[in-house]
Amino acid sequence: GTINVLEAARANNIKKVIFASSSAVYGDHAAAPQKESEPQNPSNPYGLSKLMGEKYCNMYSENYGFDAVSLRPFNVYGPRQSISRGGVVANFMACAVKGTSPEIFGSGEILRDFTYVQDVVDAFEFAMQKSGKANRLSINIGTGKNHSLIEVLKMVEKISGKSLAPVSKGRIVGDAHQTLADISLAKKVLGWEPMYSLEKGLEKTYAWYKGHFQ
Repeated sequence: GTINVLEAARANNIKKVIFASSSAVYGDHAAAPQKESEPQNPSNPYGLSKLMGEKYCNMYSENYGFDAVSLRPFNVYGPRQSISRGGVVANFMACAVKGTSPEIFGSGEILRDFTYVQDVVDAFEFAMQKSGKANRLSINIGTGKNHSLIEVLKMVEKISGKSLAPVSKGRIVGDAHQTLADISLAKKVLGWEPMYSLEKGLEKTYAWYKGHFQ
């Protein structure tokens, strides 16, 4: 899929490609906070595919002369996220609305840098507007703060007014113990920084799920 997009960009003289990469490129044992300059060692096929996508983008940029920027969003959540394919926040929200028990994989103490979807959209817009400055860079998009799954669950309980009894499941193989973005490069090169705290983002997310899954 990525190569098809790059081929289309080359054939149609597109000036810039923004690639949606992922924090999964860092893998399970990366030091926190994760910096773009650190080695990437993805621990699952998804992370490896994203890392290869970055390399394809840089290769095409160098060979064919168009700009390519790779953004690495950290744990994106927000309205309209699929419950079946979405992440932990989507699961918590659906359970809060329906009054069911959410599943937590592992101990619940794994740490995630949860990033609200509107902040991620803004980052892509900023990247489109920066001419040449970010070319062939990979840039973290996160909040620079992380929270455990238990913390997030408690926030959802507070926002929804519901008491949620989680069901513990085994840890997912290849799942990182913690994610935490160093976002200094995004601030410097893109002029971007997140606008939503986790609590504010969860409030907006819950309002959407409540209106669509009653």
